[in-house]
Amino acid sequence: MNTREKIISFIKQKFVLNAGDSNYIRKSKFLNILLLICGFISCIVLLIPPIFTLFEIPFGFEDRVDKVYSGSLILLGCIIIILLIKKFVSKLFANISFMILMTLIIYANSDPVLLSSGVLVFWYLLPVLLSSLLFRSIWSILITVIIVIIIFLNYLMFGLFPSSIHLIGLTIISSISLFSSRILEKSLMYSQSTEKDTREAYNRVELYKDLFSHDVSNIFQN
Repeated sequence: MNTREKIISFIKQKFVLNAGDSNYIRKSKFLNILLLICGFISCIVLLIPPIFTLFEIPFGFEDRVDKVYSGSLILLGCIIIILLIKKFVSKLFANISFMILMTLIIYANSDPVLLSSGVLVFWYLLPVLLSSLLFRSIWSILITVIIVIIIFLNYLMFGLFPSSIHLIGLTIISSISLFSSRILEKSLMYSQSTEKDTREAYNRVELYKDLFSHDVSNIFQN
């Protein structure tokens, strides 16, 4: 197997979702994809300031370059740590660590303007939606409750209170995503079960066909 084939095999094994994947493998691949996306975004953010500086293009946040660099480097470091946790500790702890990372990023970027407009409430939908991909239903519900508590703490930190409309919208969208995730999970399990039954039936037919051919051959020989 040459280098190109090894790379293709690695990508298929770690990132490509298949209908026959178990829930455990599928959620592991989802985490790999999400970590890859976050790492890619971090690398792009790290490259933007030097490229703009090289071509003398004003990028509008010169006063926050250090913050952008440090944030991107911290994100890359967290991604590496999560990968190590996934490899050496547990995929469940890796998923939890990723959810904590996403929630902390949103929490760290909160300000009164975003909170009062309700925009930040819907940013918190991101970890809720991701939890439906990375965890079973009971875990997703628990994470959603924790995130709602964090939203209240986020508002209280600035002496504000979340709008009931925003919270209702968050609850409705969260419920739909969790319900859809559960339906998808059951559909995939049913598909895998049907595929297994079909394969077993095909193997039985092949076995009977071989036995029949063997018996017919013995009859003609006798």
